[in-house]
Amino acid sequence: MKTDSARRLQLLAALFLCLIGGTATGAIRIAIPDDIYYHRFASSVHGPEAVWTNPAALALYRNMSTEYMSDYYQGKFLKNWGTSGIGSRFGLSYRHLKDFRGKGYNELLIATGAELSFGLYWGISYRYVKNGPGLYHKRHFWNASILVKNNPNYYLAFVFSNLNRGRVDGKRSDFEELYSFSYRTLKGRLILSTEITLSSGQSLSSASYNYGLEYLTSKQLLIYAKIDNSRFFQIGIRFHRTGYSFGGQGRYSSGGKHQGTTLFFQQDVPPPSKDVGRL
Repeated sequence: MKTDSARRLQLLAALFLCLIGGTATGAIRIAIPDDIYYHRFASSVHGPEAVWTNPAALALYRNMSTEYMSDYYQGKFLKNWGTSGIGSRFGLSYRHLKDFRGKGYNELLIATGAELSFGLYWGISYRYVKNGPGLYHKRHFWNASILVKNNPNYYLAFVFSNLNRGRVDGKRSDFEELYSFSYRTLKGRLILSTEITLSSGQSLSSASYNYGLEYLTSKQLLIYAKIDNSRFFQIGIRFHRTGYSFGGQGRYSSGGKHQGTTLFFQQDVPPPSKDVGRL
């Protein structure tokens, strides 16, 4: 007799095959801006960052947390800003971009995640662009993800975005695929990650690739770095303290030109029970 876990895995595999099987019909790619929402790998993300990266990871975090973000660019602070909060496996995030393609951009994200079986998690999120330039105006996106963490050293994630494939000029837009893998070593202090991103209208040969690392020092300082196959890169640091953390992450072009730095502050409140902290 098949176990519940086996049935769930078969159902998920069938879902992914159906999604991937429809990759030939994409028409238009809607590129979501990355301003304020700095990069994290979907297979290793945790905390409020999971709302915009991988909602399945919300199931791994017990604390109630709120993160406040603002940017520094061309000598100015607070040009763009955002906030993200999570609790009880639900998350809510909002960001305001003052000048995205010549116009203001306001976006709301709602997400949730839960455990399917030991080490297997699912998540869904809904993204709504209240206002933005051109095709972004009043646009909405449905997203789904899976996170596999049944081995303490190997993590795997699948994220599918824009599943509703909203129309642009009468044509269906592409949905987005992301596949992420992380390896944990040096007694958990170092995480090496890679991921592949592409749209349903792209072949694997034209996909984007990210490579990166996260290193936690003995003084609770997290160092983060990632680079893609176009040589765009991000570098960040985060200082961890009991109940809060803070830091920043910069974005740079292939020539090293600064594209903006997100500054963030996160406050954590443990749940009112003996079971506190991350799973």
